[in-house]
Amino acid sequence: ALRKQAQLLDLTHDSIFVRDLEDRITYWNRGAAMQFGWPGPEVMGKVTHELLATVFPAPLDKIKATLFQTGHWEGTLTYARRDGSLITVASRWALQRDNDGAPVAILEINNDITDRMKLEEAQLIAQKLESVGVLAGGIAHDFNNILTVILGNISLLELHVQPGSAGLEHLRIAEEACILASRLSKKLITFAK
Repeated sequence: ALRKQAQLLDLTHDSIFVRDLEDRITYWNRGAAMQFGWPGPEVMGKVTHELLATVFPAPLDKIKATLFQTGHWEGTLTYARRDGSLITVASRWALQRDNDGAPVAILEINNDITDRMKLEEAQLIAQKLESVGVLAGGIAHDFNNILTVILGNISLLELHVQPGSAGLEHLRIAEEACILASRLSKKLITFAK
């Protein structure tokens, strides 16, 4: 029966392994060998968290306290593969008990979510860039509207100022500055798009 169950566990792509209460590996399925790069015979008896350089979301003793209290634990872990590359997994642990109810082993099932995490991170960056674009576009449009009002008032003032006066020259300098600012505003709108 155990052999049949082991054959079924070897069909999954998830890594499944069993470790004793000192975290030494006692079972390692084919999915674990593929996921981490170590064949089963090489890992038997080794401490998982030393072998895989586990990065925990909380101290291991707190995770184990939850496991021993509730019988299970779930969370995200980072492991190192044999080649040194890192893998992020959704990990589920279940406490195995003997017939008397005493804890004897920990079953761990890991689903590789590395690519999904990278995709979610890229999507988050894209959303942030989109937000910046919308903000920049809104500011540029508002700025352009203000410049239109300023340019309109400068044109009206030019009608009331004597030709050749110093005031007219100041209005023309202000008008040129508004035109330059308008070009900058158009660049912001292009960036936003």
